[in-house]
Amino acid sequence: MDKARSRETGGSGLGLYIAKSIIKLHKGEIKIKSKEKEGTEVELILSASLEF
Repeated sequence: MDKARSRETGGSGLGLYIAKSIIKLHKGEIKIKSKEKEGTEVELILSASLEF
């Protein structure tokens, strides 16, 4: 675990908010599963077809 990126040392969770915002803009989903002392699993789901 990278202790430099924990809330105890001043992390704000801003990176997750930014990622969620980008995924939402692209009509995708972000799913997070976390288990204490085991880790966190992040799933990013993006649409295969983008309209321009």
